[in-house]
Amino acid sequence: MHGATPLLLFSLLAAALPAQIAWSPSLDRALEQAKAQQKVVYLVLHLDRERASDELLAHHYKDSGIVQLSRSTVNLFCSADLHRSSGTCPRCATGVCQDHRNNEHHVRRKIFKLEDDSIVVSPQHVFLDPTGAVISSATGALTIGELEWMMADAIRVTSPAFPFTPSGRTRAPVGFKKGAVVKTSQGQRPPTADQVKRALENAKKLASSGGGGGRGGRGGGRGGGGFGQRMQAAQRDAEVIIRSDSKKALEWGERTLRDYGFARGTLLRSIGKASPKNWFSVVAGLLDNKDDGTRRRAAAALEKLATHKALAPLRKQSRTEGEPAVLGHCLRAMAACGPVDRSVIAAVAKAAKSHKEEVARAHAVVAGGLLEDRQAVTQCLLGALQDPSAKVRSTAAYVIAVRQDRDLLDALRASTQAEGDAGTKDWMQKADLAVRGRDPSAFENFLAQQLEPAERGPGEGGGFGGRGRNGGGTGGGGTGGGDGGTGGGGGSGRGGRGRRGGSGRGGGSGSGSGAGSGLGEGRG
Repeated sequence: MHGATPLLLFSLLAAALPAQIAWSPSLDRALEQAKAQQKVVYLVLHLDRERASDELLAHHYKDSGIVQLSRSTVNLFCSADLHRSSGTCPRCATGVCQDHRNNEHHVRRKIFKLEDDSIVVSPQHVFLDPTGAVISSATGALTIGELEWMMADAIRVTSPAFPFTPSGRTRAPVGFKKGAVVKTSQGQRPPTADQVKRALENAKKLASSGGGGGRGGRGGGRGGGGFGQRMQAAQRDAEVIIRSDSKKALEWGERTLRDYGFARGTLLRSIGKASPKNWFSVVAGLLDNKDDGTRRRAAAALEKLATHKALAPLRKQSRTEGEPAVLGHCLRAMAACGPVDRSVIAAVAKAAKSHKEEVARAHAVVAGGLLEDRQAVTQCLLGALQDPSAKVRSTAAYVIAVRQDRDLLDALRASTQAEGDAGTKDWMQKADLAVRGRDPSAFENFLAQQLEPAERGPGEGGGFGGRGRNGGGTGGGGTGGGDGGTGGGGGSGRGGRGRRGGSGRGGGSGSGSGAGSGLGEGRG
């Protein structure tokens, strides 16, 4: 290398660096380029300290398949966060932070049509045609294969002959939206370290001084102990803590899930939605809980966290799990955590084909849709279309629709013609329309309606009780499944010991589609 020229050295260095997406400096420049070259615009909105955004930057944008597709799109990186006042943005590794902030501002106003400073759902992937009209969008975490599908799908809107060969990982994301973006007028930015510290301190004070009473669903009553303000504060603090990956935050999560059973369902759903992946260790500890609902919600949270590290406890539980719905959720979580793992593929295939309970087979079909093995997915769905259970056949139609699986359209149509159950036939026809029209919105609530009716409505509330002062003890709200999204079931909670004499007891009841009750008490 002694005689190498500077140009040769530069070329060798460039070849050694990982391929990267080329990002446009501004929305106006991106739209100008898209119009001139008749390309689609791929814009993505990011947040700092957010699980899905971190994963996109660490893995997706460095994937060779994604980088290759990005050469056929005009790409725009948007972020409201400022990491450096000058120089290259350390998060995006290209461009400057102020440009990314300007992009977020202009996209908010020109694409999302928002004039205020409300927080846009992020991360959000949006594809625009050369005129700036929205082609499609999806929010939250995407697998590499899901982003790959969205990019190819958008490119083919303007270039139908675009050459693209799907791989085993390629599928549409469950949250795919045609011709629309997702706006929000509420939301919180990921917390800072100081905010997490304060939230943990507040939670500790609440546990030692008392909290609010319990609450059921929409019509739920309230117990004693200053329910309203304290419970709102506790819930705000919890939402901050669960988005931290610190050791103290995880310890708080373990204690709270262990000590406050009434709050587990709500907390597990929040963890699945927003927590860093290392929270899997907190959640996995509940997979062998004696309560069926707790095990099911723990598995559902692990499906959302989707980390390979959760496979071992999920495998262990799946081998002994006797409740069909819980087993089904374990299989879905296993597929999300290990979509190419041969043992996972085998377990899903076995359950989908031969489990005696239809709900377990139906969940296994959903799990099959999460696999990144084309042959395994095809075999699972073809078998499910012929299952003796209408529920399983309908679920196969759902999976074909949300995956936008054109390879199975012929099989779906043949099954539709032979289908004798009117409801299932309707789902199959909707799936055909969803794939041909690139719009799976008819299936948005399918899983809640068909596989988990107990989870349809708000049915869990309450807060974090502790020791009551002067007898004014506290208790937490109970749980109960809602009905059709109209109200939660009743529940109750108990307070702690009072520091000074006396006892307090406050109960309440409410009416509505789902009545609930709350109870708070303290003893001295």
